[in-house]
Amino acid sequence: MDLLFEIWDAILGIVSQIVTPLWSTLLQYIPLLFFGLIALVVAVTVRSWRRNAARNRTRVPRRLTSGATPAGMHLPDPSPWPLVGSAGGALIFLSLVFGLNLILLALGLGIGVIAALGWLRDAGREYRVTEHGHHDGDHAGHAPALEPGELQIPDGVHLPPPSPWPFLGPVGLFFAFLGLVLGPALIVGGLLMGLVAAIGWMRDANRELTDIEEGGHAEPERDPARVFPHALVPVYATIGVLAILITLAPTLLGLLPTTEEAVATGPERTTTPTVSAVSVLSFDQSEIAVPADTAFTITFENNQDGVPHNIEIFADAAKSEVVFNGELVTGIATIEYAIDPLAAGQYPFICSVHPIMAGVIDVG
Repeated sequence: MDLLFEIWDAILGIVSQIVTPLWSTLLQYIPLLFFGLIALVVAVTVRSWRRNAARNRTRVPRRLTSGATPAGMHLPDPSPWPLVGSAGGALIFLSLVFGLNLILLALGLGIGVIAALGWLRDAGREYRVTEHGHHDGDHAGHAPALEPGELQIPDGVHLPPPSPWPFLGPVGLFFAFLGLVLGPALIVGGLLMGLVAAIGWMRDANRELTDIEEGGHAEPERDPARVFPHALVPVYATIGVLAILITLAPTLLGLLPTTEEAVATGPERTTTPTVSAVSVLSFDQSEIAVPADTAFTITFENNQDGVPHNIEIFADAAKSEVVFNGELVTGIATIEYAIDPLAAGQYPFICSVHPIMAGVIDVG
């Protein structure tokens, strides 16, 4: 009889797991269920693909095995510049991760400019070589060199001339995205630069279409005066320079030498100074003055939407000891920092997120 009760209890235990399962235990198997469903879908897809192998066969022609490029075909030379340009872009984004590290930013921009110029130079050289009929004849495995004038564009084939706008358009987009961090002037400038690039590109395309309609067969543009857009490129460059200067204006003005009177008097000493953040480059003022041995309150205004800022005060120029570390505030917002009395002296302060933003508190 005891054996029967034990068997019955075991049956009830199994049934209870089904009727009232432990959901906390079952939830951990949900990922396995998803993986199982994915495997089932993949298996069904592979089975269906194999059943329809004849219909799904590739329509790409077989690769030539002769090792030589067919006559009339041009294969661009290998180029390291796409890789170099990507490395520059990675350094630019890495500089933003480390609070706009100017060394990494300058290095990334320099590498990016070098890569762009190198790529443009190689592309121009290939175009000129092909234009004069040499057609990669100097490289092993390519079609033999042609005499000048022997290379002809087949009827119905259009070879567009080189255009700077596919390169200049993304530069304007880069300015716009950089403005999300550095300030609205770059956003506006980048959008205007993109607009100029779009207009220039559309104008070039319309010129090609007009040539086709008039002549029936467009030829690559040979006239350097028409290939390079002398009218729009200066406008494009002027917009970019103005956007950069407006963004850097507060920093550049802060580097100007002050008059002897300003140095002698300095900012007005108060227990309720106000400091504002308008970019990730600098505060609105690089010096505030407060009385010694007196508690004071700094009203901090973060005027940069979506970007965190704060004020961190140090005991000396070496920044080895933190006197006050203010709460991070994401703009647009205002916060008041209550700071204990400080002895007379110079106390540097920075933004913890963007250390390039710096100033000094004159306590006296």
